[in-house]
Amino acid sequence: MNAVTVASAILLAVAAGAGAWSVRYVLAREFMPYHAQLVGLDWRDIPRRYQLVTLGMLKMVGAGLLALGAGIAWLVAPFSRGEPWASWAIPSLVCTRGFVSTYVTVALRRVDPGASTNVITSCSGVVLALAALALAHGSDDMRTPRPAVGGHDEKSGVDGAVHHGRERPARADRPRRIRFHADVRSHLK
Repeated sequence: MNAVTVASAILLAVAAGAGAWSVRYVLAREFMPYHAQLVGLDWRDIPRRYQLVTLGMLKMVGAGLLALGAGIAWLVAPFSRGEPWASWAIPSLVCTRGFVSTYVTVALRRVDPGASTNVITSCSGVVLALAALALAHGSDDMRTPRPAVGGHDEKSGVDGAVHHGRERPARADRPRRIRFHADVRSHLK
């Protein structure tokens, strides 16, 4: 297995982990045990309105985790093809969600150092995803030269634009693209 395949598998594992945590939060019928530690109250002792607000927030956290997992899973395919934008999109998602989550869990632990907040879980997703990206980018698999659009690549000798791994014909040989706005305006006159 090459490094990109291993990195893709790690990213899919991170996505699955986010999905699993999302199910836990979305299906929650009461707050988590560490919430009870922090609040110092049992779920039954909390007024109904506060319970509803808390459950709503837990479901929003779950939805965010589901979106994170789905986003990472969708980005694995372009990442494994070596598309550079995916290598920036993945850490953008992971770090944004992961750093905020880690900050909150650490802040909650400061309230009660004995509370078993998910600090390690929050950090592990970020660390694993960034390690997977570093693994892939440290390998020769991600260093395949790509010619610039419309330019010339000295190593491969390819002239012109490259589209999905194959050369596109020169502009004169391509069919005319419809210029939507200009064509619509001419028909409306």
